[in-house]
Amino acid sequence: MNGTDIITMKMGVLHVNSTIKPPKRLRITIRSPWLLSFGFAYDLPAVAIPQQNGFTFILQNGKNTNIAPGDGVLVHVGNSTKKPLITLNFSKVFSTAVTGLSAGDFLAVKYEHGIITARKLPSAHKYYVVTVHNHDPFLRVTGDWLSDAGFPPDTIVTVSVSPARACITLYAWKGATADYYGMVKFARQQKYHIIQTRKNQHLTVLDLPGYILEHAGFCAGDILGVRFKHGVITLFKPDLSTLGF
Repeated sequence: MNGTDIITMKMGVLHVNSTIKPPKRLRITIRSPWLLSFGFAYDLPAVAIPQQNGFTFILQNGKNTNIAPGDGVLVHVGNSTKKPLITLNFSKVFSTAVTGLSAGDFLAVKYEHGIITARKLPSAHKYYVVTVHNHDPFLRVTGDWLSDAGFPPDTIVTVSVSPARACITLYAWKGATADYYGMVKFARQQKYHIIQTRKNQHLTVLDLPGYILEHAGFCAGDILGVRFKHGVITLFKPDLSTLGF
């Protein structure tokens, strides 16, 4: 992604949820801070068009709000705490039989002026977007799930980077924490980085700094998937070109 693309386009992640009360229905809510900057202001009409493994929003210009049968459904940008949002209730807007989406799915979403495109991402436990900190790429992985995955606060983590596979693998150090020399020797032999989880209020936090992300070929704005088993977390970059981006 070059500098021009960053100005004209933003990437994000959406999550498909379901309503709590029966009958349960699928719902997606977009609360992106970029909605307003890309023209999606409160109460403006947009056409929601269902597509295979996703959907597209096209903002209407106020003069062209007639929708041909089968093209999509007219929705309006809502408002929450004075910020624009878009909520899709699938039973009201379009059928899941068309989109193929299910509760728990993650979608890559591309924001352009007047257009929002969303496509289903490969199966993963979570997805994050690489941000920027002090002009460098930065990723904060956080949540109770880290402890469940074997990475509670103060866990020493060894980090394996594979640029060829666009992959980062995190291992919870199983040796004694006091054996710092042994841990450093192991990391050097394996050419691993060393980082550590910490507690931030009530959440476990693991920060991946720029030098690790750049070593793996990850840039600010990249979407990264998370898969884990106990003691091992894998961060991978999905091929968005296969999704039509």
